[in-house]
Amino acid sequence: MAEIDKKIGSIRTFLNILDDIKFSKDYIYFYRGHSDYTFKLEPSIYRNNGLIDNEDKIFREIILRCPDDFQDSTVTFQKLVKMQHYSLPTRLLDITENSLTALFFACQDSNTDGEVIIFKIHKNDIKYFDSDTVSILSNVSKLSSSFKIEQNESNDITEFNKQDNIKLLLHEIQQEKHFFSPVINPIHLQSVLCVKPKLDNQRIIRQEGAFFLFGIENIKESCANFPIEKIYYPNSSRLIINSSKKEIILKQLKRLGINNSSIFPEIDNIAKDIKETYEEVTVKVFNNNLNITNKDERIKRDKLIQSIRQTQMEEAKLAEKLALNKLEKVLGTSIDRNIHYKKFNFEFDGFIHLNNGMTIIEVKYMRKRNTLSANAWNNILNQFNKIHDYFIEKNKENINIIMLIVTDEDTKLLYDFIEKKLANLSFYLELIVYDFDTLINEETSNKTE
Repeated sequence: MAEIDKKIGSIRTFLNILDDIKFSKDYIYFYRGHSDYTFKLEPSIYRNNGLIDNEDKIFREIILRCPDDFQDSTVTFQKLVKMQHYSLPTRLLDITENSLTALFFACQDSNTDGEVIIFKIHKNDIKYFDSDTVSILSNVSKLSSSFKIEQNESNDITEFNKQDNIKLLLHEIQQEKHFFSPVINPIHLQSVLCVKPKLDNQRIIRQEGAFFLFGIENIKESCANFPIEKIYYPNSSRLIINSSKKEIILKQLKRLGINNSSIFPEIDNIAKDIKETYEEVTVKVFNNNLNITNKDERIKRDKLIQSIRQTQMEEAKLAEKLALNKLEKVLGTSIDRNIHYKKFNFEFDGFIHLNNGMTIIEVKYMRKRNTLSANAWNNILNQFNKIHDYFIEKNKENINIIMLIVTDEDTKLLYDFIEKKLANLSFYLELIVYDFDTLINEETSNKTE
């Protein structure tokens, strides 16, 4: 159980928390984002009495009206997945193996705090779309609201399967699995399964999606309880997303390629994202004689500018951290971070002191090649020359300088561009360019291995 709430206001804080988790190879970790931290872990069909009372009619009505959309779905579970895809209430609950996708969903409503929930599921407990147990729970969707589990006094499974309700369920299952053994364990009907679907649509692929499939308690109108032991709380904390920081986090996620069009890759969502990307943002010009309305507008503008700057700073910090993490693995040694050298009033992003000399690492995050002006480049190069000369002439130490660039554009083009800038140095400087998206993907995949 969670004892405290951990407030999150940036991607960097979120990934730092995940960094501290000791992931086990025997488990797969899934994530779910709630835009409102008060939301319950229950499927959409159970959020309204009218829906669960008519689940069987909803199931048949959508197939009746849109038969072409379901002709390739041979099992009931895959039909439920498609219904979920089109926002029709089902007994499925979406989860993902991508923590940043869950964070995206948790940031959708800026009026209230959100939450990212982590699930720790043993590999042996994960079912696949064609599992018999999955067929049992999926086909409950096709039964009327009067369906219930009637336990016999002897707990005899053979007697249990002779009940009329269970015979109806068996009939539905055998419509898709002709050789299904006519035996249902009542425990399966009361369970919640973690199911990996067939990857037959782009939304599931992009979201790295899976589902919890919910059974019932004793009657169909009551949802099976989610097993709380499968929820993982880092340091006994709930991961609460600060509502005031949601817009900042969404901007950070967009820079990492996680937005509406990547999560929902249908053409209408892609078109909306393109429109928002290129739409002009109107900024008003203010004079000194501001009335109260203009003052309010100026406050809004200043907050927007501050938000953008904070987003850029958070991105740069994250880029630096991930780049140094990767370089540590490549070099096979730890790197001291943020070392201040008083001699030059210069802070090194990374520093390694070995027996044969020193290595200084400077990290730059560049979203565009013109991020740094000509003067800025000259200042950097002059600083490198001074540092190099000092260590060689004064300290008599070997000095190696690595310039580590993180970018979201073509790394080869940027490498060639910067290499020309470094041509005027009086010594050899090692240049390394990393792709930002690749660093993010490596970081998230490492956490789930």
